[in-house]
Amino acid sequence: MKRTSLSTLCPALSHFSSLVKLLGIVSLLGLLTLWVIVSPYQTVYTCQTDGTYYTEAFSETSLVGQAFIVEYGEISRVDVLLSTFGQHWDDPGALVFHLRKTPAAEDLITVPVKVALIKDNSFHEFAFDPLAVAVGEKLYFFLELLPTNENTAISVRGSNTNTYPDGEAFFDQIEGSGIQDLAFCITYNLSLAQRLEVFMVRLTTAKPYFGSDAKFYIGLSLVYSGLLAYMVWFMWKPNAFQE
Repeated sequence: MKRTSLSTLCPALSHFSSLVKLLGIVSLLGLLTLWVIVSPYQTVYTCQTDGTYYTEAFSETSLVGQAFIVEYGEISRVDVLLSTFGQHWDDPGALVFHLRKTPAAEDLITVPVKVALIKDNSFHEFAFDPLAVAVGEKLYFFLELLPTNENTAISVRGSNTNTYPDGEAFFDQIEGSGIQDLAFCITYNLSLAQRLEVFMVRLTTAKPYFGSDAKFYIGLSLVYSGLLAYMVWFMWKPNAFQE
């Protein structure tokens, strides 16, 4: 029986080892490139920023809110455009943010904010621990004012046109001044798969011809990976594949 000598096996083992190293380097570079591409999309926002109109000032019995559709699966913040009518109120009271599945349901999230911290004509941040919710679900947030000084005046701003068609503003015991949607932003935390989805959607939006097809960019990435692998192999070839 013919036996394979160790001197015959060594070049083959060396060749295999070099290929493994090559694949490892290419994979590492690919993952690094992917991370650089998607890292800016760790958080994304759904916003309606038109705040031309003002509600009347809050009272302790009034509620102002907005319905919205969940676009991604984890919410960590809601910003709402508020007005103090050009004043800074040194007030012990609080403006309380509520997030619910329906206006009459129990709170999913409650965030109280001191009135004294609210700035005039600014988006105020109501931040909380990330909340996992179902994509496509309709949620509601609203604000209420806890006991304050008699002269304190706070208003919510919004648009008198339907600038956010997936939801609507609602009011209880307060004049909405014709506002159809509040000015607000929803912050979502994204998984890696969701980051890739957002990246591809934004990459292909408003592109002509095949630039609007995700398959085109997938093909480009495969060509890039192949050329990268060949470049690394070519640079290593003189030393890695000596017979």
